[in-house]
Amino acid sequence: MDIDPELLSAMRWYVIKVAAGGVSVVVALFAWLGRVSAKRIETHEAAKHSRELESVKAELTRSVQLEVKRLETELSILRDKTLGGHNLKIQIYQDVIEPLSAFMLQIENGTLTNQSLGEFNLERAKSYARLAMFAPQAVLDAYDALVDYLNDHLEGRHPFDWPTIRLLILTFLNAARADVGIGVGQIGYAGKR
Repeated sequence: MDIDPELLSAMRWYVIKVAAGGVSVVVALFAWLGRVSAKRIETHEAAKHSRELESVKAELTRSVQLEVKRLETELSILRDKTLGGHNLKIQIYQDVIEPLSAFMLQIENGTLTNQSLGEFNLERAKSYARLAMFAPQAVLDAYDALVDYLNDHLEGRHPFDWPTIRLLILTFLNAARADVGIGVGQIGYAGKR
């Protein structure tokens, strides 16, 4: 049985075409499956990373919120402590001035008695203890200078000199003002007496 060579050649080309077409279909199918598989993997990985990112974000948000609350609490405590101390100092300075003013007035008017001197000494000791607890050294020094001057006068070392006392009072008040942050600069007497 002889096969016509042209027929054989046509059959070969037909088989090659069919095989090439099949291979093309298979290659195309595998390419399509590869893309689908890659897309599924990409989607899966993206979802996984998205979940992990959300988890990290939630943890960081919670951590930041806790830290903010902690800092707010610390700030509140510090503010209360600072303002409480500030208000306490202002009250102490007011309480110190009151008996000192009454005492100076009694000296100036000549109405000082042994009893009022004893009362002043008691108030002075209380005032000094409070100042020593809360005031800086500059305030204590100014208070000491004022009280020492008044005691020196009572002991006859010098006359009652209102300009000197005023200067000592202003020195004490300026030191107290600087301590509590009231006003800008020093206050002084601008009068003529």
